[in-house]
Amino acid sequence: MNIPDFRVEPANYRADYDDLLTILNAGQQPYDESDIAADSINAQSIYFIARDNQHLPIGSGELTSEGVIQGLAVIPKWLNQGVELALLTALIEKAAKSGLTEIKAQAFESNKALFEHLNFKRVTQHQQGVYNLSLTLEPVAQKPGRPAPKTAPESIEPIKLESLGAIMEASTQLIASARRQICIITKELEWPLYAQNSMLEALKSFAIDNRNSLVMILIQDPGALNGRSHPLIDLSQRLPSSIQLRTPTEMEDIGYPSALLLSDQRGFLFRLNNEQAKGDWSPCLPSRSKQLAELFERLWQRARPCTEFRALNL
Repeated sequence: MNIPDFRVEPANYRADYDDLLTILNAGQQPYDESDIAADSINAQSIYFIARDNQHLPIGSGELTSEGVIQGLAVIPKWLNQGVELALLTALIEKAAKSGLTEIKAQAFESNKALFEHLNFKRVTQHQQGVYNLSLTLEPVAQKPGRPAPKTAPESIEPIKLESLGAIMEASTQLIASARRQICIITKELEWPLYAQNSMLEALKSFAIDNRNSLVMILIQDPGALNGRSHPLIDLSQRLPSSIQLRTPTEMEDIGYPSALLLSDQRGFLFRLNNEQAKGDWSPCLPSRSKQLAELFERLWQRARPCTEFRALNL
C-alpha cells in the first residue's frame, strides 16, 4: 500500500507566510475566480501547514480567534490523500486545548463529508452548496492525580570538550534528552562523528520513539561526500518525515566556521571550529541555547532542501 508521506505542523506567521499564501491560491475552491489577497493571512489566527518529505508546502488550515475553522486548502495533486483530514484534526485538537467549547466552519459539497466524519453538525445552509457547521468540544480536563508542573531545571554552565570521544558522548546525551526537535549544523556530516553506530542509533531512536519528532540537519558542503554513501543519509531516506536535510545558499552561511548540535530541552554542543574536536556543551543552559536556536533558525530559513543525494542516487 502506498502511504502518502507528509507531516502537519503549526505554522509560523512570519516564516511560513509566503507558503500559506501560495497554498491558499493553489488550493482554492472552483468558485474562487481571483487570487487570494495577502491580507487574508491573519496574524491573530492559528495556522497549521502540511509539508511533504521535501519540506514543500502542500496544505494549510486556519483557526480564527473567534473559533472558526476556515481556509482549509490542499494543492491539487495531494487531494484525497488524507491531508485535509490531518489538518482538520490538528485544528480541532488545538481548539480544544485552547479552551474553546465550540468551533464553527463552512463546508462545501466537496468536503462536507469530511467535516461530518469528525462529528460536525449542520446548522444552516448558507447558500446553494455551502453549509454552516458547528462542533461542540469537550473541555480538556487535567488527569486526576497529575503531579504539579516541574520547576525549571537549573542552568548548567558549559563543560569543555577536548576529544572526539567526549564530543560523541555529549552528543548522544543531548539526543537522548530531546523530545520533539534536534538541530544540527555540520560541514560535511563528519564520518568520525555522524557515521558511528552510537550516533546513528541515538538519532534513529529519537526519530522513532518520539511522536512528531524532527531532526533538522544543515549540511554546508554536501558535495564533499563525492558520491560516497553515508549511513546518516541512508537513515534520512528511510525516515524522510523525521529527518530533514538542507544546505545553505548564501556564501556567508556556507562559510560559517562552527558546528552545532541543539536539543529542544535547552541543551547544546557548540564547536567554534568545525574542523577541530574541541568545543563546549551543556545539557541545560537556556540563555545560550536560545541564542543558538535563533542562529539556526535564520540559517535554516535561508537554506534549500538538500537534493544532491537523490541526484547522486545515494
